[in-house]
Amino acid sequence: MKVINMSIEIKIKKIISDQFSSYEKIENNFNFKNDVESDKSELIMDIEDEFDIFIEEDDFVKKVETVDDMINYVKNLLGEEEERKEWEEIYSRFEILDIR
Repeated sequence: MKVINMSIEIKIKKIISDQFSSYEKIENNFNFKNDVESDKSELIMDIEDEFDIFIEEDDFVKKVETVDDMINYVKNLLGEEEERKEWEEIYSRFEILDIR
């Protein structure tokens, strides 16, 4: 699990550094609200594309201020998505058995 979490962090930092190329190194305490004036829409779309998730922009803006916040936010969404897929798999097994 540690390797997966690290790759999430690396991917997020790569997306951020691509958008904010004026910053040489993106630290975990990099603060979007204080450090840059930016439109978060493009950042959100890039993260959605990279991780194949849906992000509600209002929710994201409320909860994400730093890179650490973003990493945790994406990890939570990925965990919820994984859980949803597991339940769909279980449910599909019941459909095959015609148990409801």
